[in-house]
Amino acid sequence: MSEETRKKMSLAKLNRSVSKDVRKKMSAAHKGKTHTAQTSALLSEKLSGRPKSAEHRMAIAAAQRRRHAAARVLKAVEDVHRHAQAEGECVGVWGVCMGGVRASLLLSLLLGHKRNE
Repeated sequence: MSEETRKKMSLAKLNRSVSKDVRKKMSAAHKGKTHTAQTSALLSEKLSGRPKSAEHRMAIAAAQRRRHAAARVLKAVEDVHRHAQAEGECVGVWGVCMGGVRASLLLSLLLGHKRNE
């Protein structure tokens, strides 16, 4: 294939985007696929010892802080909920009395969101 043809093909594909439907299909096609042990070993060998820029290290640290902060908040909510249930009190969120069933639903939604991250 000539260089001119390659440039024409490249220009033709510029500024194209993939629809959400196609992205979902692509995602579904890759779900559950894993690297073989050999591929994992090669990737590990290739990437280990590779220096990261200061900006990248700061981004990693910020992501970890956010992740652990969410876990701390979730644990505090669980503790309050557990304590209130043990005392037989109405569990409130933001000072609003919600009753056991609705508070349990809220807690399960929070737990489900955290587990999905």
